[in-house]
Amino acid sequence: MEPPTETDMIDNKSYLSGLIPLKKPRPLNAIEIAHLSFNVETNMVGTLLSLSFGQ
Repeated sequence: MEPPTETDMIDNKSYLSGLIPLKKPRPLNAIEIAHLSFNVETNMVGTLLSLSFGQ
């Protein structure tokens, strides 16, 4: 992710429009990307634990 070069102020509530899947999607912010990567890592640990206990 590149840091923004200018400040983008929120003028209306269309920022949340990406939460409704039928509307135009919005870009993910850094916190959401961090949560997604943590969830992927957690899922992999759970998958490997299930596999190891299954053996």
